[in-house]
Amino acid sequence: MTQSLQWAGRDAQPHPGTQSTRIAAIEWTKILFALSIVCLHTGIFSDLSRPLNILIGNNLARLGVPFFLFVTGFYFDRQVKRGIGHLLRRMAGLYAIWTLIYLPFWISDATLPLFVTNVIVGYWQLWYLLAALISAVMLYLVRGLSPKVLIGLAVAILFLGAALQYGQRVDQSPVHESLPISADGALARNFLFFAFPFMALGYVAARLQGHWDGLTQTGRRLLLGVTGAIFAAEIGMNDLVFNAVGPFDIFLSSALFIPVLFLTLKGQGGGWQISPVWSTGIYLVHVLWINVLGMALPDLPKLALGLAVIALSLASVPVLRQVNRSIPVL
Repeated sequence: MTQSLQWAGRDAQPHPGTQSTRIAAIEWTKILFALSIVCLHTGIFSDLSRPLNILIGNNLARLGVPFFLFVTGFYFDRQVKRGIGHLLRRMAGLYAIWTLIYLPFWISDATLPLFVTNVIVGYWQLWYLLAALISAVMLYLVRGLSPKVLIGLAVAILFLGAALQYGQRVDQSPVHESLPISADGALARNFLFFAFPFMALGYVAARLQGHWDGLTQTGRRLLLGVTGAIFAAEIGMNDLVFNAVGPFDIFLSSALFIPVLFLTLKGQGGGWQISPVWSTGIYLVHVLWINVLGMALPDLPKLALGLAVIALSLASVPVLRQVNRSIPVL
């Protein structure tokens, strides 16, 4: 995990010879997406309004991880200047530490398949860390390909993942009998079909950003509006046709919308600066509070649970920043 859910403490400092890459609009957007993921995992509005819960959880929140991965890819070259080995050690260390933190919540009732899944794939939200690590290796190996080839590779893989996911949704819909493909609801959410394409697209965007800089302000706004409308149309189709069943991880339109959104935010000057550790901390710690509150207050209404997890996650970030001075937890 690099500039997406950035390293904190010592590693939050820019590499010697480079300028700081923190952009206020991007950091605040990352926090917004991290909070939307909390809403997804807590089902915050499910007791009040199913459409609202779907809008925040199954739609807005699904932009979060692809956006994080895209940002990681965009700044990939700057990260590997310190060496791919350093980068991978940091990412693997973070995964190991948080796997140990969450271990007490599931180990006592774990079967062998569950143990293997939670350690090798990742417990709950931690799957992202391992997927990003493997994708970083993949991107490092193909970084010399031309932008056109990289775009083609990323889009082709993303289409395969989307086809698998849409196949699952058809299978899971009420009009179709269940087939074995539905056994794993998140079959396409992994380093290959999900993480690598968005990281590769971010890497290409960094190499081709001069084309974006050449657009007029009107052209940029038009692109943002068009790609945003295409994304809205796809999620609307999902909600209408599939009635929001099954996983909502891969949206093909996000491969258009996220680059345009990121480059638009990147062009915003000024703003109230905030550390990247806030989005990192919220994302990594919120499941801990979901587990704690689930054990302590199992009958807590969803809205109260969601608000409590958000508040506790935000309050945890300053503590994590202090811990990070000795143990790299961010």
